[in-house]
Amino acid sequence: LLKPSYGSKGAGMRLFNDGLARVAAEGRTQRVVQKYIERPFLVQGYKFDLRCWVVVADWAALSVWMYEECLVRFCSEPFSLDNLASRFGHITNVSVQRQYAGAAGDAARRGSRGGLAQTPASWCHRLGGLHAPSVAGEVWSSAELEGELQRRGLGGAWAGRVLPALRRITAAAMQSAQERSSPRAGSFEVYGLDFVLDEALRPWLIEVNESPNLSAHGSELKERLLVEMTESLVQLLIDQQEVRPDREHRAAGEAVGAWTNLLVSADASEPGLEPAVPKSGGSAAALEVVGRKCVLPHRRVRSTNGV
Repeated sequence: LLKPSYGSKGAGMRLFNDGLARVAAEGRTQRVVQKYIERPFLVQGYKFDLRCWVVVADWAALSVWMYEECLVRFCSEPFSLDNLASRFGHITNVSVQRQYAGAAGDAARRGSRGGLAQTPASWCHRLGGLHAPSVAGEVWSSAELEGELQRRGLGGAWAGRVLPALRRITAAAMQSAQERSSPRAGSFEVYGLDFVLDEALRPWLIEVNESPNLSAHGSELKERLLVEMTESLVQLLIDQQEVRPDREHRAAGEAVGAWTNLLVSADASEPGLEPAVPKSGGSAAALEVVGRKCVLPHRRVRSTNGV
């Protein structure tokens, strides 16, 4: 996956699968190159990502909070590795998917003049013998995704596996950025972290967005979540300061609304701080916090076949 450095709204993102030559050809420009998650967890055959909001209340004495009601944002076309050019099947960015909705609307209008056309919202997916509304281009809450996991026999996976991994990776990412931060007293910053779940439900952090767009984009669900998120954010950052000026006594796991405290430390490298990510290999969470940096732990592969 190749995308412009400091880009936004999914502009200029491209997928390659024909070697590094095309990537090297972009060497004179600033680009971000990422390994694509080619086996994502799908719902009805559609790829989705998770948008999680995170606030850093303090960089000097690192204070990180995560809003645990995430947005689940679906693509508008079915996922297929046979068509890497399909932006609407691979890039989950809302601005990109809204372009698809506009194109579908044009097709529907053309269809009304004598042809047959369907918009994504009208498509149905056969599930268990019943016709369920398609998830194409839809936005879910994390509670709806949790319900989908339960229906697929994965009850408890969200609370027991996915959410803890999201917390650990988020805390590790913010720890790794602390060294380059410029702390300012009485300030905070909200970030939008985007994750993709692979087929084993392991979260992979694909992007950290500064100044995330907090408009509803016409979604009643997102509008509701944003109102609840910002109201509880005021409670966390302002109201709680009056009630709890002794912020250093807050503990990881403390909650204010749906905001959960991930990390509070006078120094991210202090010996008593638990690692934000466990030392386990083979997943996106296989990071090890060393001081203020995130590194991949060295692992020795043990052969089981004598080779």
